[in-house]
Amino acid sequence: MSGFEKGYVPEKILGATEKNKELLFLIQWKDKDKAQLVKSKEARKHCPQLVIDFYEERLIWQTAETPGE
Repeated sequence: MSGFEKGYVPEKILGATEKNKELLFLIQWKDKDKAQLVKSKEARKHCPQLVIDFYEERLIWQTAETPGE
């Protein structure tokens, strides 16, 4: 049973992993000591902004160099 089903409030996504070809997020719950692996589909449904924040924090922008630089 996931934290969402228990009524926990997600605080932050700490990481991501893959198991059996399925993406899972490690979610830290507010006022809870332990984080939990949750299916990405469930996280996108219940806390889309946290999913966006997780990816934005890890984006690395590559700028194209102008000739002559």
